[in-house]
Amino acid sequence: DFRMVFTNLFENSIYWLKMDDQNRNKCISVSSEIIDGSLLIDIIDNGPGIKKEFIENEAIFTPGFSAKESGTGLGLAISGEALKRNKGKLKALYADKGAHLRIELGDIEIE
Repeated sequence: DFRMVFTNLFENSIYWLKMDDQNRNKCISVSSEIIDGSLLIDIIDNGPGIKKEFIENEAIFTPGFSAKESGTGLGLAISGEALKRNKGKLKALYADKGAHLRIELGDIEIE
């Protein structure tokens, strides 16, 4: 499940970065932190981003919704379901530039 989620998120970032012809310094960053026993993994790119309305109404997680010209609209929906099966959540956070997706996994035990 996790491999599929990360693959989908990175493939989406790469697709949108390729579409951004004006961007000469394309970047995808990954960071993680543990807050109150939850692991947060942020994947951020500096591509064209996600429209605020699609984040607020969570349309990007609806099966069949795609902003890609030839997209199926299944990737983020399936990724969200895969994380739910593993007691996690996929969120989109609004950014002025680029896309910001967060994976949240609760009840992480640190050894």
